[in-house]
Amino acid sequence: MTNYDAEDQGVQEIRRREEEVASWVDDRDDADTPVDDAPMAFVDSESLASHNLKIIRRHLGVSQQQIAERLPEVSNGSVRLAQTQIAKIERGERPWRVNEMFAIAAALGVSWSELFQGGVTEGETEEERARLLMLGARLKYQQAQAAVEEARRVLEVAVAEAARAGRAMVRTSVELEIADPTVLHFLSMGHASRRHAAEEEERLRGLWGREDFDVEARIRDSDEHARLEWQRLVSEARAERPRGDVDE
Repeated sequence: MTNYDAEDQGVQEIRRREEEVASWVDDRDDADTPVDDAPMAFVDSESLASHNLKIIRRHLGVSQQQIAERLPEVSNGSVRLAQTQIAKIERGERPWRVNEMFAIAAALGVSWSELFQGGVTEGETEEERARLLMLGARLKYQQAQAAVEEARRVLEVAVAEAARAGRAMVRTSVELEIADPTVLHFLSMGHASRRHAAEEEERLRGLWGREDFDVEARIRDSDEHARLEWQRLVSEARAERPRGDVDE
């Protein structure tokens, strides 16, 4: 890799990081924002089934390996999963297939519908219930973030279409020799945009060339800030709980 290639990759990394930071939602705590009182509404059926599978299996005293060994028999050989695949299903790292869901329920000796109960209570620990609620809150945020990404995509398409329409407007203006004010404004904004892009490129290359500038160090600093901020918020939340609710 040449020095120029390394510099170009470095500039791209700085730009990517700055764009990510600039587009991120504000993480500052808002006193008017309540804790979500219905996170379960955002737990999809597949995630709920994975959560309940672990609880039911543990309650029945059945290991993942035992399920794997029973599957060929209860499915007439149509479903064969290794213990590691079942573990991934429980962690939500592998999607379910319908025939696998029926077969695993049969291997456990339960109805498949029990996998979709809104949070299994029998045999469910407080930690498991908390993890399910956290899953719901996380999925809600991820859905909202996906909506943000879709809005950006729609905006990018709209901006590109406006640029094409603007260039077509300029060509029409030139052919007709009409110095329309909107055409002149479009050309002026185009020049300003290109100049800004060039200046931004020069700024980023200047950052990359500084000996004291370290992208990875900035990322580590932000990660450490996140850890400390989370600890501060937990401490504040504990202090605000009624005394009987504070963890011993």
